[in-house]
Amino acid sequence: MNRLEIREAVRDILGEQHQGFWADDELNRYIQLACDRHAQEALSVPTTENTTSLPGVQEYILPPYFGEMRRVRWHTDTDEVWTLKNAPKTDILNRQGRGAFSTVSGDPEVYYYDAYRIGLYPVPNKKPVFSLEPPEDACENWQTLTAERDPDDDTVTELYTEDVYLKPEGVCNVFCSHVSLWMRRNARPVDGAVRLRIHPLGKPDYEYWYSGYININDIGVLPEWVHFDFTYSPVELTPDVEGYNITFIVDRNFYNTPRAAYGDDGPQFAVEVFDDGTRGMYFQMHEFRQDIELDFYKNEVAAIDTDYEDLEVPNPYHRTIISMVIGRALRKNGRDLQGALVWEAEAEKEIKAARAQAVLRTRGRMLRTEGASRYAGPNATYADGTWRIRGW
Repeated sequence: MNRLEIREAVRDILGEQHQGFWADDELNRYIQLACDRHAQEALSVPTTENTTSLPGVQEYILPPYFGEMRRVRWHTDTDEVWTLKNAPKTDILNRQGRGAFSTVSGDPEVYYYDAYRIGLYPVPNKKPVFSLEPPEDACENWQTLTAERDPDDDTVTELYTEDVYLKPEGVCNVFCSHVSLWMRRNARPVDGAVRLRIHPLGKPDYEYWYSGYININDIGVLPEWVHFDFTYSPVELTPDVEGYNITFIVDRNFYNTPRAAYGDDGPQFAVEVFDDGTRGMYFQMHEFRQDIELDFYKNEVAAIDTDYEDLEVPNPYHRTIISMVIGRALRKNGRDLQGALVWEAEAEKEIKAARAQAVLRTRGRMLRTEGASRYAGPNATYADGTWRIRGW
Protein backbone atom coordinates (compact mmCIF):
# COMPACT_ATOMS: atom_id res chain seq x y z
CA MET A 1 0.00 0.00 0.00
CA ASN A 2 1.07 3.59 -0.55
CA ARG A 3 0.39 6.70 1.52
CA LEU A 4 -2.77 7.56 -0.42
CA GLU A 5 -4.23 4.10 0.18
CA ILE A 6 -3.34 4.22 3.88
CA ARG A 7 -4.91 7.64 4.22
CA GLU A 8 -8.09 6.56 2.43
CA ALA A 9 -8.37 3.48 4.65
CA VAL A 10 -7.99 5.66 7.74
CA ARG A 11 -10.66 8.09 6.49
CA ASP A 12 -13.04 5.20 5.82
CA ILE A 13 -12.77 4.10 9.46
CA LEU A 14 -12.94 7.64 10.82
CA GLY A 15 -16.02 8.35 8.70
CA GLU A 16 -14.56 11.43 7.06
CA GLN A 17 -14.01 10.93 3.35
CA HIS A 18 -12.63 14.41 2.66
CA GLN A 19 -10.53 16.92 4.55
CA GLY A 20 -12.39 18.34 7.50
CA PHE A 21 -11.53 17.75 11.16
CA TRP A 22 -8.39 15.93 9.94
CA ALA A 23 -6.38 17.51 7.12
CA ASP A 24 -4.40 15.40 4.64
CA ASP A 25 -1.11 16.93 5.81
CA GLU A 26 -2.02 15.99 9.37
CA LEU A 27 -2.74 12.37 8.47
CA ASN A 28 0.43 12.25 6.36
CA ARG A 29 2.42 13.28 9.42
CA TYR A 30 0.72 10.54 11.47
CA ILE A 31 1.63 7.99 8.78
CA GLN A 32 5.28 9.06 8.83
CA LEU A 33 5.42 8.79 12.63
CA ALA A 34 3.73 5.38 12.56
CA CYS A 35 6.17 4.02 9.98
CA ASP A 36 9.15 5.34 11.94
CA ARG A 37 7.90 3.74 15.14
CA HIS A 38 7.19 0.43 13.42
CA ALA A 39 10.68 0.35 11.90
CA GLN A 40 12.26 1.05 15.28
CA GLU A 41 10.19 -1.12 17.60
CA ALA A 42 9.00 -3.92 15.32
CA LEU A 43 12.30 -4.37 13.43
CA SER A 44 10.30 -4.40 10.21
CA VAL A 45 12.64 -2.61 7.76
CA PRO A 46 15.85 -4.60 7.18
CA THR A 47 18.49 -3.09 4.91
CA THR A 48 22.06 -3.68 3.76
CA GLU A 49 24.73 -0.98 3.59
CA ASN A 50 28.37 -1.15 2.55
CA THR A 51 31.31 0.97 3.57
CA THR A 52 35.02 1.09 2.75
CA SER A 53 37.78 0.04 5.11
CA LEU A 54 40.98 2.03 5.54
CA PRO A 55 44.30 0.63 6.77
CA GLY A 56 44.82 1.21 10.47
CA VAL A 57 41.29 2.53 11.00
CA GLN A 58 39.30 0.42 13.44
CA GLU A 59 36.00 2.33 13.74
CA TYR A 60 33.54 3.37 11.04
CA ILE A 61 30.48 5.60 11.25
CA LEU A 62 27.05 3.98 11.19
CA PRO A 63 24.25 5.68 9.24
CA PRO A 64 21.88 7.91 11.23
CA TYR A 65 18.97 5.53 10.57
CA PHE A 66 20.82 2.55 12.07
CA GLY A 67 18.61 0.60 14.48
CA GLU A 68 19.77 -2.91 15.42
CA MET A 69 22.51 -4.98 13.82
CA ARG A 70 21.70 -8.25 12.08
CA ARG A 71 24.98 -9.28 10.50
CA VAL A 72 28.41 -7.93 9.52
CA ARG A 73 30.31 -9.45 6.61
CA TRP A 74 33.89 -8.86 5.42
CA HIS A 75 35.09 -9.00 1.80
CA THR A 76 38.75 -9.96 1.45
CA ASP A 77 41.10 -8.99 -1.37
CA THR A 78 40.74 -12.53 -2.71
CA ASP A 79 36.94 -12.23 -3.04
CA GLU A 80 36.25 -14.33 0.04
CA VAL A 81 33.30 -13.25 2.18
CA TRP A 82 32.74 -14.27 5.78
CA THR A 83 30.49 -13.29 8.66
CA LEU A 84 32.14 -11.54 11.61
CA LYS A 85 31.37 -12.48 15.20
CA ASN A 86 30.09 -9.96 17.72
CA ALA A 87 31.98 -9.12 20.93
CA PRO A 88 31.52 -6.37 23.54
CA LYS A 89 33.31 -3.11 22.81
CA THR A 90 35.07 -3.13 26.19
CA ASP A 91 36.55 -6.55 25.47
CA ILE A 92 38.53 -5.02 22.61
CA LEU A 93 39.19 -1.38 23.40
CA ASN A 94 40.07 -1.83 27.07
CA ARG A 95 42.99 -4.04 26.09
CA GLN A 96 44.80 -1.29 24.26
CA GLY A 97 48.12 -0.82 25.99
CA ARG A 98 47.90 -4.33 27.52
CA GLY A 99 49.10 -6.55 24.73
CA ALA A 100 48.05 -4.11 21.96
CA PHE A 101 44.96 -6.25 21.34
CA SER A 102 43.10 -3.54 19.44
CA THR A 103 46.04 -2.63 17.23
CA VAL A 104 46.61 -6.05 15.62
CA SER A 105 45.98 -5.70 11.88
CA GLY A 106 44.67 -8.14 9.30
CA ASP A 107 41.32 -9.37 7.98
CA PRO A 108 38.71 -8.69 10.71
CA GLU A 109 37.05 -11.61 12.47
CA VAL A 110 35.17 -9.82 15.27
CA TYR A 111 33.11 -6.63 15.43
CA TYR A 112 31.55 -4.44 18.09
CA TYR A 113 29.22 -1.49 17.74
CA ASP A 114 27.58 1.28 19.73
CA ALA A 115 24.98 3.84 18.73
CA TYR A 116 27.30 5.66 16.34
CA ARG A 117 30.19 3.49 15.18
CA ILE A 118 31.20 -0.03 14.33
CA GLY A 119 34.66 -1.31 15.24
CA LEU A 120 36.56 -4.25 13.75
CA TYR A 121 39.24 -6.59 15.09
CA PRO A 122 41.80 -7.27 13.78
CA VAL A 123 42.08 -3.72 12.45
CA PRO A 124 41.78 -3.71 8.62
CA ASN A 125 45.08 -3.37 6.78
CA LYS A 126 44.10 -3.24 3.11
CA LYS A 127 45.93 -0.67 1.05
CA PRO A 128 43.80 2.42 0.40
CA VAL A 129 42.29 2.91 -3.02
CA PHE A 130 43.02 6.40 -4.30
CA SER A 131 40.75 8.11 -6.77
CA LEU A 132 43.42 10.60 -7.85
CA GLU A 133 47.12 10.19 -8.45
CA PRO A 134 49.53 13.01 -7.51
CA PRO A 135 51.42 14.63 -10.39
CA GLU A 136 54.64 13.85 -8.55
CA ASP A 137 55.64 12.24 -5.28
CA ALA A 138 56.44 15.49 -3.49
CA CYS A 139 55.90 13.93 -0.06
CA GLU A 140 56.10 10.26 0.82
CA ASN A 141 52.64 8.69 0.66
CA TRP A 142 51.04 12.13 0.37
CA GLN A 143 48.97 13.44 -2.46
CA THR A 144 49.84 17.11 -2.91
CA LEU A 145 47.44 19.37 -4.79
CA THR A 146 47.92 23.11 -5.19
CA ALA A 147 45.30 25.65 -4.20
CA GLU A 148 45.38 28.50 -6.72
CA ARG A 149 45.80 31.63 -4.61
CA ASP A 150 47.18 35.08 -5.26
CA PRO A 151 50.98 34.75 -4.75
CA ASP A 152 50.97 38.11 -2.97
CA ASP A 153 48.25 37.05 -0.55
CA ASP A 154 49.99 35.69 2.56
CA THR A 155 46.89 35.72 4.75
CA VAL A 156 44.18 33.13 5.13
CA THR A 157 41.00 34.79 6.29
CA GLU A 158 39.08 31.68 7.24
CA LEU A 159 40.61 29.11 9.56
CA TYR A 160 38.67 26.16 8.22
CA THR A 161 38.17 26.97 4.56
CA GLU A 162 40.38 26.13 1.61
CA ASP A 163 39.67 26.16 -2.14
CA VAL A 164 41.33 23.19 -3.82
CA TYR A 165 41.52 22.94 -7.61
CA LEU A 166 41.75 19.43 -8.98
CA LYS A 167 42.82 18.64 -12.52
CA PRO A 168 42.63 14.86 -12.65
CA GLU A 169 43.07 13.14 -15.98
CA GLY A 170 40.80 10.32 -17.02
CA VAL A 171 38.55 10.68 -13.98
CA CYS A 172 34.83 10.58 -14.62
CA ASN A 173 32.24 10.63 -11.86
CA VAL A 174 34.39 9.07 -9.17
CA PHE A 175 32.64 8.53 -5.84
CA CYS A 176 34.86 8.94 -2.77
CA SER A 177 34.06 7.30 0.54
CA HIS A 178 36.75 8.94 2.67
CA VAL A 179 38.77 12.15 2.55
CA SER A 180 41.98 12.04 4.59
CA LEU A 181 43.70 15.22 5.76
CA TRP A 182 47.15 15.49 7.25
CA MET A 183 46.23 17.26 10.49
CA ARG A 184 47.30 18.12 13.98
CA ARG A 185 45.54 19.32 17.12
CA ASN A 186 47.05 22.37 18.75
CA ALA A 187 47.77 22.53 22.48
CA ARG A 188 44.64 24.59 23.01
CA PRO A 189 41.94 22.90 20.96
CA VAL A 190 38.41 24.08 20.47
CA ASP A 191 35.87 21.86 22.20
CA GLY A 192 33.50 19.44 20.57
CA ALA A 193 33.70 17.66 17.24
CA VAL A 194 34.76 18.46 13.69
CA ARG A 195 33.44 17.47 10.30
CA LEU A 196 34.21 18.40 6.70
CA ARG A 197 31.95 20.01 4.16
CA ILE A 198 32.96 19.78 0.52
CA HIS A 199 31.29 22.07 -1.98
CA PRO A 200 31.98 21.95 -5.76
CA LEU A 201 32.83 25.49 -6.83
CA GLY A 202 30.42 26.93 -9.35
CA LYS A 203 27.55 24.77 -8.12
CA PRO A 204 24.57 25.95 -6.04
CA ASP A 205 25.17 26.31 -2.31
CA TYR A 206 22.89 23.38 -1.51
CA GLU A 207 25.05 20.96 -3.51
CA TYR A 208 27.63 19.82 -0.99
CA TRP A 209 28.67 16.78 1.03
CA TYR A 210 29.11 16.37 4.77
CA SER A 211 31.35 13.88 6.54
CA GLY A 212 30.56 12.30 9.87
CA TYR A 213 31.76 14.03 13.04
CA ILE A 214 35.09 13.26 14.68
CA ASN A 215 35.66 14.14 18.32
CA ILE A 216 38.52 16.64 18.55
CA ASN A 217 39.89 14.68 21.50
CA ASP A 218 40.44 11.78 19.11
CA ILE A 219 42.87 13.86 17.05
CA GLY A 220 46.40 13.54 18.41
CA VAL A 221 48.68 16.44 19.25
CA LEU A 222 51.30 15.40 16.69
CA PRO A 223 50.56 15.60 12.95
CA GLU A 224 48.65 12.57 11.69
CA TRP A 225 46.29 11.43 8.98
CA VAL A 226 42.67 12.00 9.98
CA HIS A 227 40.09 10.11 7.92
CA PHE A 228 36.72 11.83 7.44
CA ASP A 229 33.97 9.37 6.55
CA PHE A 230 31.73 10.37 3.63
CA THR A 231 30.24 6.89 3.18
CA TYR A 232 26.69 8.11 3.68
CA SER A 233 27.23 11.35 1.77
CA PRO A 234 29.63 10.28 -0.99
CA VAL A 235 31.80 12.91 -2.65
CA GLU A 236 31.36 12.88 -6.41
CA LEU A 237 34.22 14.12 -8.60
CA THR A 238 33.01 15.05 -12.07
CA PRO A 239 34.93 16.26 -15.13
CA ASP A 240 32.97 19.53 -15.31
CA VAL A 241 34.00 20.66 -11.80
CA GLU A 242 37.54 21.95 -11.45
CA GLY A 243 37.52 23.28 -7.90
CA TYR A 244 36.19 22.11 -4.55
CA ASN A 245 35.92 24.06 -1.32
CA ILE A 246 36.87 22.08 1.79
CA THR A 247 35.46 23.62 4.97
CA PHE A 248 35.87 22.59 8.59
CA ILE A 249 32.73 22.78 10.71
CA VAL A 250 33.26 22.75 14.45
CA ASP A 251 30.35 21.97 16.77
CA ARG A 252 28.00 22.35 13.82
CA ASN A 253 29.02 25.98 13.31
CA PHE A 254 31.50 27.62 10.97
CA TYR A 255 34.59 28.66 12.89
CA ASN A 256 36.30 31.56 11.14
CA THR A 257 39.43 33.23 12.46
CA PRO A 258 42.90 34.19 11.14
CA ARG A 259 45.24 31.23 10.99
CA ALA A 260 48.92 30.45 10.46
CA ALA A 261 50.19 27.15 9.05
CA TYR A 262 50.53 25.40 12.42
CA GLY A 263 49.46 28.17 14.77
CA ASP A 264 46.43 29.54 16.57
CA ASP A 265 43.85 27.41 18.33
CA GLY A 266 42.09 24.28 17.25
CA PRO A 267 42.76 21.56 14.70
CA GLN A 268 44.88 22.48 11.71
CA PHE A 269 45.40 20.84 8.36
CA ALA A 270 48.77 20.95 6.65
CA VAL A 271 49.29 23.80 4.17
CA GLU A 272 52.61 24.41 2.46
CA VAL A 273 53.67 27.65 0.75
CA PHE A 274 55.67 26.84 -2.38
CA ASP A 275 58.48 28.89 -3.91
CA ASP A 276 56.12 30.57 -6.36
CA GLY A 277 53.83 31.68 -3.54
CA THR A 278 51.06 29.17 -4.19
CA ARG A 279 49.72 27.01 -1.38
CA GLY A 280 49.36 23.25 -1.31
CA MET A 281 47.27 21.11 1.00
CA TYR A 282 47.97 17.48 1.82
CA PHE A 283 44.97 15.22 1.43
CA GLN A 284 43.82 11.97 -0.10
CA MET A 285 40.50 10.88 -1.51
CA HIS A 286 39.64 7.19 -1.35
CA GLU A 287 37.33 5.47 -3.80
CA PHE A 288 34.52 3.25 -2.68
CA ARG A 289 35.71 -0.30 -2.09
CA GLN A 290 32.69 -1.35 0.00
CA ASP A 291 34.33 -4.30 1.71
CA ILE A 292 32.42 -3.95 5.01
CA GLU A 293 28.84 -5.18 4.57
CA LEU A 294 26.30 -4.27 7.25
CA ASP A 295 22.88 -5.91 7.58
CA PHE A 296 20.71 -4.08 10.08
CA TYR A 297 17.20 -2.92 10.91
CA LYS A 298 16.46 0.74 10.32
CA ASN A 299 15.17 2.89 13.17
CA GLU A 300 13.25 5.16 10.80
CA VAL A 301 12.06 5.18 7.22
CA ALA A 302 12.93 7.70 4.56
CA ALA A 303 10.78 10.80 4.40
CA ILE A 304 7.50 9.96 2.65
CA ASP A 305 7.04 12.83 0.22
CA THR A 306 4.68 11.29 -2.32
CA ASP A 307 1.30 9.57 -2.16
CA TYR A 308 2.08 6.95 -4.78
CA GLU A 309 5.21 5.06 -3.66
CA ASP A 310 4.85 1.91 -1.57
CA LEU A 311 5.75 2.29 2.08
CA GLU A 312 9.09 0.95 3.30
CA VAL A 313 7.25 -0.93 6.03
CA PRO A 314 6.23 -4.24 4.39
CA ASN A 315 2.64 -4.88 3.35
CA PRO A 316 1.83 -7.41 6.13
CA TYR A 317 2.23 -4.62 8.68
CA HIS A 318 0.15 -1.94 6.97
CA ARG A 319 -2.87 -2.83 9.09
CA THR A 320 -0.78 -1.93 12.12
CA ILE A 321 0.14 1.41 10.52
CA ILE A 322 -3.56 2.11 10.01
CA SER A 323 -4.31 1.28 13.66
CA MET A 324 -1.53 3.57 14.87
CA VAL A 325 -2.72 6.44 12.70
CA ILE A 326 -6.32 6.06 13.83
CA GLY A 327 -5.27 5.98 17.48
CA ARG A 328 -3.32 9.20 17.10
CA ALA A 329 -6.09 10.85 15.06
CA LEU A 330 -8.76 10.07 17.68
CA ARG A 331 -6.64 11.78 20.33
CA LYS A 332 -6.82 15.11 18.50
CA ASN A 333 -8.57 17.58 20.82
CA GLY A 334 -9.82 14.63 22.89
CA ARG A 335 -12.06 13.48 20.06
CA ASP A 336 -12.43 9.86 21.29
CA LEU A 337 -9.88 8.88 23.91
CA GLN A 338 -11.52 5.53 24.66
CA GLY A 339 -11.52 4.59 21.01
CA ALA A 340 -7.90 5.73 20.72
CA LEU A 341 -6.88 3.37 23.52
CA VAL A 342 -8.53 0.43 21.75
CA TRP A 343 -6.76 1.08 18.43
CA GLU A 344 -3.43 1.75 20.14
CA ALA A 345 -3.66 -1.48 22.16
CA GLU A 346 -4.30 -3.45 18.98
CA ALA A 347 -1.27 -1.78 17.31
CA GLU A 348 0.92 -2.47 20.36
CA LYS A 349 0.06 -6.18 20.27
CA GLU A 350 0.87 -6.41 16.57
CA ILE A 351 4.18 -4.53 17.02
CA LYS A 352 5.30 -7.00 19.68
CA ALA A 353 4.35 -9.93 17.45
CA ALA A 354 6.29 -8.46 14.52
CA ARG A 355 9.36 -7.89 16.67
CA ALA A 356 9.22 -11.46 17.96
CA GLN A 357 9.20 -12.75 14.39
CA ALA A 358 12.22 -10.58 13.51
CA VAL A 359 14.16 -11.86 16.51
CA LEU A 360 13.32 -15.48 15.61
CA ARG A 361 14.72 -14.96 12.10
CA THR A 362 18.10 -13.90 13.47
CA ARG A 363 18.34 -16.51 16.23
CA GLY A 364 21.58 -18.45 15.99
CA ARG A 365 23.51 -15.52 14.56
CA MET A 366 23.76 -13.71 17.88
CA LEU A 367 26.95 -14.34 19.79
CA ARG A 368 27.21 -15.41 23.40
CA THR A 369 30.32 -13.87 24.90
CA GLU A 370 32.28 -15.26 27.81
CA GLY A 371 34.91 -13.40 29.82
CA ALA A 372 33.46 -10.04 28.87
CA SER A 373 35.50 -7.86 31.18
CA ARG A 374 38.55 -5.67 31.06
CA TYR A 375 40.51 -8.33 32.94
CA ALA A 376 40.20 -10.88 30.17
CA GLY A 377 43.22 -11.58 28.05
CA PRO A 378 43.81 -10.94 24.36
CA ASN A 379 43.90 -14.57 23.26
CA ALA A 380 40.53 -15.79 22.10
CA THR A 381 38.89 -18.65 20.25
CA TYR A 382 35.50 -19.12 18.66
CA ALA A 383 33.71 -22.45 18.82
CA ASP A 384 30.11 -23.69 18.97
CA GLY A 385 28.65 -20.22 18.61
CA THR A 386 30.61 -18.81 21.56
CA TRP A 387 33.53 -16.39 21.55
CA ARG A 388 35.80 -17.48 24.42
CA ILE A 389 38.34 -14.99 25.65
CA ARG A 390 41.09 -16.38 27.83
CA GLY A 391 42.38 -14.52 30.86
CA TRP A 392 45.61 -12.61 31.09
